[in-house]
Amino acid sequence: MLGTTRTGPIGLDFGTDNLKMVQAEFVKGGPVIRSAVTLPYPTDKADLFESSTDLKKLISVARKQGAFQGSRVVVSMPPEKVQFISLEYKCASGLDPDAAVIEAIKERFGDQLKNSVIDFLHIRPEHKDQPDRTALVALAEKESIVSFLEFLRKAGLKVDRLEIGPVAINRLISAMNPNENDKIVLAINFGLQKSYATVLWGRRLLLDRELSFGLETGVQQLTEALEVSAQEANQLLTRHGIQTTSHVMAGVDYEEPSIEETITDILKPSLQQLANEIKRLMLYVASRTRGRSVYEAYVLGSISGWPGIDSVLSEMTGMPLKKTQPFYGLETSRQAAMIENPSSLRGIAVATGLALSGFDQQRSKKTDA
Repeated sequence: MLGTTRTGPIGLDFGTDNLKMVQAEFVKGGPVIRSAVTLPYPTDKADLFESSTDLKKLISVARKQGAFQGSRVVVSMPPEKVQFISLEYKCASGLDPDAAVIEAIKERFGDQLKNSVIDFLHIRPEHKDQPDRTALVALAEKESIVSFLEFLRKAGLKVDRLEIGPVAINRLISAMNPNENDKIVLAINFGLQKSYATVLWGRRLLLDRELSFGLETGVQQLTEALEVSAQEANQLLTRHGIQTTSHVMAGVDYEEPSIEETITDILKPSLQQLANEIKRLMLYVASRTRGRSVYEAYVLGSISGWPGIDSVLSEMTGMPLKKTQPFYGLETSRQAAMIENPSSLRGIAVATGLALSGFDQQRSKKTDA
């Protein structure tokens, strides 16, 4: 097997306003990213999901642009179709945690399960014999999921599996830190409207929480303060970004504040609120891990392309955060390395995690529910 190369399924993620596709190869024991693309929807997302023909055309364009192989996909379940619940349950020493959480799900939802599809992730307990535990449960209507799968089939896709976003992020973080089996890692995946903080302790999920700040938060605040369009605000953020206090102080002799200083002043209150949320999460992590601190912290997703966002959040939280765009520190093929505009690939964390499915069966078994 050492000399073989195997192409994996396409990771397919339906974002709020664009389609994200990533594919990897399994080379010499590890994954290598070979293709990646993001394409805006030609119409509203809801309208696109009414026409398998339109989706088929969009995917055809993406496959040609990214030179993807095959039609096998691992797909993230659209967030609007899924309900996430933090479920507390009991698991006595020596019992199977999977069986215990399934029993708790049956007790919680009862007859509702007859028409539902479920998935779950175990939240790592403080110690292995702890009876009081928590799981992140995803619940979706069976009819909705069946219709979604049929829709994808009509669009010419062969679905290997459906996954929830936290599973994909879990897998991606594990791949980014393959030799850190007992370290605590934080990833903040920024979306358009909301963001999510995922914390892993080794290979197990410790925390998955929603955050109130997203790309549209910054865009809307600039739009209102500067009286510009949303497109112009987004361009300002992408081109100029924000600055740390040290950079802003270095410019005190200027008669007029720079664009970066102006943007920073406008966004500072909401960014500080976000930083305070992150600090509260870290206090919770410390309480669950007997005082242990985060080993690595990453900024992923829609705002990771803002210049300076990692430095500003690092300063505000007192914890170093890294940007790892566009491919999260993973190896890339020559084809992927030649992508003309890698900055266009912001927000492909979930698609990348989906594309890594199946490359490490033992690891996936530990992280997937």
